[in-house]
Amino acid sequence: MNVSINLSSDKAAATFIGGNSPTFEWKVSSNETNACKDPTNITAYTTVTTTEQLACTNFGWADTADKLEIDLRVGIGSGAAGEKTATITAEATAIA
Repeated sequence: MNVSINLSSDKAAATFIGGNSPTFEWKVSSNETNACKDPTNITAYTTVTTTEQLACTNFGWADTADKLEIDLRVGIGSGAAGEKTATITAEATAIA
């Protein structure tokens, strides 16, 4: 069964990192040929938000085509202090 994949975070950059000009971004790519049968939707670094973002509209199930790569970019500006955490959620929804 193929699925669509959505990504979300419990925090955006300002809440997660704080300080001056923080960045919190992600991009998604197929790590195996045809893992995402339709092109991935977050192909360039995109700002992470607390709203779900569609990462892949048709994620495959075959062992040779079922890996996505999710890259994160975090920019910590001046004034950011202390330990920080954020929870990233990947949610799969079956495609009928």
